[in-house]
Amino acid sequence: MRLKRRDQNILLMLAAVVIVALLWGPLWFLAQLLLFAAVVYFVYQILKDRF
Repeated sequence: MRLKRRDQNILLMLAAVVIVALLWGPLWFLAQLLLFAAVVYFVYQILKDRF
């Protein structure tokens, strides 16, 4: 049985929603970690220029 293009797109969209929902916690954690590292580097550069 061949799926119609629309049905295949709906299944792919559902799969994408499930994958993002499962990865949301780890992705948010990584985003916070990257933001923290960027702020630390920014403050380091400011302090390095001042002293």
